[in-house]
Amino acid sequence: MHNKTISYYNKNAKEFAERTVNADMGFCYSKFIALLHNKDYIMDAGCGSGRDSKFFLEQGFNVQAIDASMEMCKFATEYIGIPVKCMRFDEIEFDSQFNGIWANASLLHIEKSGLPDILRKFNRALKFMFFCKVCIYEIKSYKIRLCSDFLVSWKCVKIVRKSYG
Repeated sequence: MHNKTISYYNKNAKEFAERTVNADMGFCYSKFIALLHNKDYIMDAGCGSGRDSKFFLEQGFNVQAIDASMEMCKFATEYIGIPVKCMRFDEIEFDSQFNGIWANASLLHIEKSGLPDILRKFNRALKFMFFCKVCIYEIKSYKIRLCSDFLVSWKCVKIVRKSYG
């Protein structure tokens, strides 16, 4: 992620959070949590305002929220009531800790050349045979052009397109 992007979110954290914190994501949540069990561990990768982390916590999941913007981390920590780690995706060093990874509209900030390494880090962070929810809007070089989501079973190395409508 470019420092310019992080600077943008640091500078505009309050406005961004206010714009997104109340968005209704129920149509996405139901598909993701159907694959998990109560008290499973979720990494909210690029948590922004903390909206999604808060929902998962309220549903009984354990959540580790991360974001690259210090100001977004401060907002999210206050909003969800648990510490949010300030880290970039390329700094992720988790090993088999999560049953699911939620990366909603956050990978779009990753340079195309860095995406394979980030996805390997996600893979390493996941426990065997669990799922990652990734929302990618457009990555032309990978010939992925969509406005929907993927549920990815990383340990199976299988990508399944799901509809959230």
